[in-house]
Amino acid sequence: MNGVFFYSSKDIDSIPWPKTEEGDYAKKYLEPLLREGTKSFIKNVDTDLYILICDQVVLPFTVGSRGYDNSYVCAPISHYIEYTYDEIRHLGKLNQLFSKMILAPLRTICWWGKLNQCVMVNNWLLSTNLYPPLNKNQSQRILKALLKKFPHYAVMFRSIDLGLRKQLHDWLKDAGCKMIFSRRVHIMDKDDKKAWQKRDVKSDLKHKKRMEEKESYQFVGGKEMSEEDLERVTELYRILYVGKYSAFNPQFSTRFMKHVRDKKLWNIVGHKKSGRIDSVSGTFHINGVVTGPLAGYDTELPEELGLYRLAYLGMIEGGKRYKAVTNCSAGVARYKQLRGCRSFLEFNGVMFRHLSLRQKIPWWVIGTIANKIVIPFMLKKNL
Repeated sequence: MNGVFFYSSKDIDSIPWPKTEEGDYAKKYLEPLLREGTKSFIKNVDTDLYILICDQVVLPFTVGSRGYDNSYVCAPISHYIEYTYDEIRHLGKLNQLFSKMILAPLRTICWWGKLNQCVMVNNWLLSTNLYPPLNKNQSQRILKALLKKFPHYAVMFRSIDLGLRKQLHDWLKDAGCKMIFSRRVHIMDKDDKKAWQKRDVKSDLKHKKRMEEKESYQFVGGKEMSEEDLERVTELYRILYVGKYSAFNPQFSTRFMKHVRDKKLWNIVGHKKSGRIDSVSGTFHINGVVTGPLAGYDTELPEELGLYRLAYLGMIEGGKRYKAVTNCSAGVARYKQLRGCRSFLEFNGVMFRHLSLRQKIPWWVIGTIANKIVIPFMLKKNL
């Protein structure tokens, strides 16, 4: 099969899913979301989901978003404006004031310039999107085909970090994409044997053993979790990612958790005491890389219990199990660095030079602020 082919929910029963490990994973993960709509599984993701097949490569992509409160995984305005509003709560008052002075007019510019009129490529509706094997020719053919099919939309390739996707970064840049800073991610190399000898990792392993032996916490795998347990898993994720961080994180439903558990798409593990799960993590694996889109713990319980340590340990143990690189996503940089991670800038590769001046302006402004102001600030503060 030559060329680049697109499929929507109308084509669901005729999609020629490639007979590969990545193709099989994509089919299991994406078919229900195509059939029933993204909002049926992720409450704040209201978008049109498509499938792209180029040779044997399968990539999901989304087109636009409906409403004002969608997650940043399908709405660039939520990513660059609304999520930032939530994050500046943790800055000093002077930084908060300065940031709000910038964000308020920028929000107006972004809505005026239709920033959400965007095709988002390799969009698994997660914070960290892993790539199947993809070469230069394929990436540029995909870009060209999307520009032809959606001439009035910006085209964005998500989750391009300089640790694992430096080649893709350079290929897209050469093709004319603007590389706009997204966040800073932390990666544990599978061949770094020193990482598991780090003092903090050893301490976490001892802590896990102590919690299981002295605090009566029981390790529990996803297949052993009841419907009630999965509801608790959903609640723990919401407490951390939505309650503590931002409502613009994807709000997974219990139905979604059941979907990824039942289809064996994610490896969900947790720690349970007195019949209730208090700490959980979930990982998945594509093309030699593991990441953990699911983490949660009961923030109401005493901090001394170290429940986040259990959740994080569950993620890196997932990478060890697969003998894979672990993309530990963003946040708590120092914590992850002490546990063997190296930190890399992550970008979104955006093609917008074909658009009208009105649509170009917000991308120019966002790109300048993100690359010239936000990157130096994050590196200085080690965020």
